[in-house]
Amino acid sequence: MNSEHNIRLTSAEIAQLWTGYMNNSMSKCVLKYFKEKTQDEEIRTVINFAISIADKMLQNITEIYVKENHPIPVAFSENEDVNLNAPALYSDTFFLNFVHNMSRHGLTAYGAALSGCVRSDVLELFSSAVDLTRELYFKSLNVSLEKGLYSRASYIPIPEKVEFIEKQGYLTGWFGERRPINSQKSCTFMKICKEMLLVKRYY
Repeated sequence: MNSEHNIRLTSAEIAQLWTGYMNNSMSKCVLKYFKEKTQDEEIRTVINFAISIADKMLQNITEIYVKENHPIPVAFSENEDVNLNAPALYSDTFFLNFVHNMSRHGLTAYGAALSGCVRSDVLELFSSAVDLTRELYFKSLNVSLEKGLYSRASYIPIPEKVEFIEKQGYLTGWFGERRPINSQKSCTFMKICKEMLLVKRYY
């Protein structure tokens, strides 16, 4: 029986490792800039934790590359792709919102990566990434809540009974009975609004 370390990387695993390496190298550049410019110590602590995750991911992916004699990708560089001496362009609130949003997307991406891999060392890598990113999500969320910066999703009345959809359309013009928006649509709408606001502030 072949031992685990002799099992070759699949195309899916190679793809996820490359994506993880590139994303974390880019994140590290952005986060290092945030760290230099933030004035709030609690937010800086969250940013430092995010940087430590990026460092660990880059190190662990590199170890797998070296073991497989796989070339190390040419990724984003702190020396070439970010100017840490540039003036502060964004607020501390933006930094925190960005990191929190990044952790949400990270949970989705690492969960997808984990489900597409088989080899034990790659599974362990992305399983650890999910755990660390979940911790970052909680840390950034808690700081946002403590500072009163987090916008909760909308509240809706608890239904009195089970109802079934009779018409698919939400809009009926000026006349007719309109179908009320459901919680799934409301959740998606809120998520899109938050992301659009973040993009608007960024650009």
